[in-house]
Amino acid sequence: MTPRSLIHIFFYVIISLATLLKPTIFLNANEVDQVPNQIIVKYKDPKFSPLSENSSPVTDATASDDAPAYKYTPIYPKRNDLVLIEGENIDQLLEELKNDPNVEYVEPNYIKQVYDISLERSDLPNDIDFDRQWALKNSNSGSGADIDFLEALALSRPSSPENPIIIGVIDSKFATNHPDLVNQLWVNEEEIPNNGRDDDRNGYIDDIHGFDFVNQSPDVTGNDDHGSHVAGISAAENNNQIGVSGAFPHVKFIALACSSGGRDISFAAVLQAIHYLVELKIRGYNIVAVNASYGGNVFSPFEYEFIENLSFNDILFCTASGNESWNLDLEKDLNENGRIDQGEDLNENGILEVSYPNSYNLPNIISVASTNRYQQLASSSNYGLTEVDIAAPGDFIYSTASIEDYLKEIQDITLSDGTTLTNQWIGGATNISGDSLSGLVVDCGIGNPGDFPAEVNGEIALIERGTLNFSDKILNAMNAGAIATIIYNNVPEEPNGLRNWGISGTANGPWIPISSFSISQVDGNNLIQALPLNATLRAYTISENPDPNSNYAYLSGTSMASPIVTAAVAFAAHNFPNETMIERRERVLNNVAPLSSLNDKVATGGVVNLRKIVDTDEDNLPDWWEIEHFNTLVHTNAQDNDNDGYTNQEEFLSKTNPMLPFDTPNFKSQLLLDNLLITDTTLEFDFKTYPGYQYQIQSTDSLGNPWQTQATYNGDGAPIKSTISDYIPAQQSQTFYRLEVSE
Repeated sequence: MTPRSLIHIFFYVIISLATLLKPTIFLNANEVDQVPNQIIVKYKDPKFSPLSENSSPVTDATASDDAPAYKYTPIYPKRNDLVLIEGENIDQLLEELKNDPNVEYVEPNYIKQVYDISLERSDLPNDIDFDRQWALKNSNSGSGADIDFLEALALSRPSSPENPIIIGVIDSKFATNHPDLVNQLWVNEEEIPNNGRDDDRNGYIDDIHGFDFVNQSPDVTGNDDHGSHVAGISAAENNNQIGVSGAFPHVKFIALACSSGGRDISFAAVLQAIHYLVELKIRGYNIVAVNASYGGNVFSPFEYEFIENLSFNDILFCTASGNESWNLDLEKDLNENGRIDQGEDLNENGILEVSYPNSYNLPNIISVASTNRYQQLASSSNYGLTEVDIAAPGDFIYSTASIEDYLKEIQDITLSDGTTLTNQWIGGATNISGDSLSGLVVDCGIGNPGDFPAEVNGEIALIERGTLNFSDKILNAMNAGAIATIIYNNVPEEPNGLRNWGISGTANGPWIPISSFSISQVDGNNLIQALPLNATLRAYTISENPDPNSNYAYLSGTSMASPIVTAAVAFAAHNFPNETMIERRERVLNNVAPLSSLNDKVATGGVVNLRKIVDTDEDNLPDWWEIEHFNTLVHTNAQDNDNDGYTNQEEFLSKTNPMLPFDTPNFKSQLLLDNLLITDTTLEFDFKTYPGYQYQIQSTDSLGNPWQTQATYNGDGAPIKSTISDYIPAQQSQTFYRLEVSE
């Protein structure tokens, strides 16, 4: 490419007080900094200037002994209309010239400060706690300090919501209503939510987002932080102005709850979860990896076989190596049966130093150790040159956590005419025994025993509040054979919309197992008018006004490292969808960030690195883009393959075709600004940068004045957000800005 010494590209942002409807004011000399005894005057016509031939002399002018002497200097050579005047008692002259009809404007010679301009990469996620995620962006530098998250996303294919990459997360339970997780859950499109049927005939009823294989329930929500934390590390939503970002936020996850209590994982549930994933993959869901942040020291041929079945269906299995500080390579197969049995290689405490599923010899397993922010193996992490494949950040990882303290029980009523009624909890009432129940709504008056017609047996009783205690109404409904009650208010709602109802008066009565829902007076009256109707009652929990800062936590361990590798697999699958499972595994393992501290600890000797996964030859061009355009990786980012004056890297950044000379970037002839935002106090805009170019934000108060550089940035390919505070200084009526780029 022919070198260019200097290229100027201008984009003018012209800001004036008039356009912002700010009043024009004159400031006294002591209100702002200014050069003493100097003013600047702009005359409407040069003939009125003291510099004109028909006016005062060009240098000193003295009218009389009593009048002050002034020095007149042109601001611009060969122009007499703009004049710098110096002399004693300049304030008196300033006031006189303000009223001179021949003067366009006059002001002191202000001392200007560099405007407060901040430049930052605008590809930084706006998640408020992103700066806590050292695994994604570490303040420490060097190989393996973080996973090069930002650099990798800049090289990634665009996301494709219509065909998302899917991972499975086998863990305890999940905060499925967490604001950073709720939109990241996989959705079973073949299942109708909450209808109590197995619509897709896979053996699981209402498995919309996954399944709880211990309790045989589609409700995977729980208050243990482990599953939520792991899921967030891989998949938390980004750029939603809260919380954190997942290591690959464009992925969906299937919640596979296998908790037998707390953080204990049921072995039988795990086998069911693996089989469940295989069935989904066969049905066409794009599942590429499973995260397994659990383990034990027992070899199971069942588990081995089930994980191997994942391999047969091209699903990688990412496992945590364990947190015992063990060297897993020390295990010995003493009876040479291909596995480590109980009693073989016991340590001095009689414990078998082995970790499964980490140590199964299967082609789809990626075993993960944990590192800290200082590029060292975490002190608790297991390791082994043959038994552990790769390391990932896992020490003090900030991610999503349970929001149990902010959960509110919610029930809703869906009527057969399509209407949905949202109700409130009746304190002490019994919830429905399943996820939903349905029946005919029968008007049962005030709830006296004689108000219940025979047809309410097996159906839903609609009762008005009043006269009787809630407990009596519900007990009478239960005795009449009703399966649930809907109680509607007999008075208008309180201004705050709350119905603080509770069941009392049951001290001498039986426990009331019937489900009870409450609705407003308006909804109740409308429902009576619309009868007969069927209703489906559903119970669930939501987060009510949660404190976002309380829904996150720091956790450490290989459990936190493994989901980063799972996300890396998903990232590889997203960018290279046609690769086989083995090719994908090799792409992840063969492109790590090496660390000397890991040379004898893990097989790859390094930390997972998203940037290298997508750019294996490290030429700042993603492999997928090079293959699409060149069918090879041999070309460099500095080459200009179509001889159009733009390098391959410039073509990639501009999204143009590097093989078509007529499809060229336009940034050298037209520099575009994005998201221009003007407020009363700031001017904000984004612009794309290109490596090898320098960008300067310049300003002037008049297009005839010299431009002053206010900020400089060397392009690296990242978009830049510029924020200029106080972009119109108080002493100016207008300010012009431009962006200049030079090579």
